Amino acid sequence: MARAFRNTIVIGGFSAVLLFAVVPAIPVEAAAGLQDRLTDTGTAAGYKPDTGETTLSEIVGKIIYGATSLVGIIFVAQIVYAGWLWMTAAGEEDQITKAKNIIRRSIVGLAIVLAAWAITFAVLQRLYAATG
Repeated sequence: MARAFRNTIVIGGFSAVLLFAVVPAIPVEAAAGLQDRLTDTGTAAGYKPDTGETTLSEIVGKIIYGATSLVGIIFVAQIVYAGWLWMTAAGEEDQITKAKNIIRRSIVGLAIVLAAWAITFAVLQRLYAATG
């Protein structure tokens, strides 16, 4: 049994080495042409190419995106922690009550953050439409 397993490992390893030795690498010229075609396709689809310049609205957008991502991660962590407390409570009412309170407060906090994000989004859309 051990010999068959060892033979399988040897044959699999040999096949992997042979596969990687036979598969040719993509030439650099083809990759450069592909990048140009992808840039042209993205521009035609309405995406602007990266010019290296960032505007104030892009910076604010990245900050808001990062903050909402962080809040989402914190929310998930709190829900997982509360679930862990609840599942390991073993009938202790104090621990179950603590877990329920964490879940309630997490949901209320997430609702407040999402409402703030929606208000910010609406205000920024109006400002953008007003200023052109």
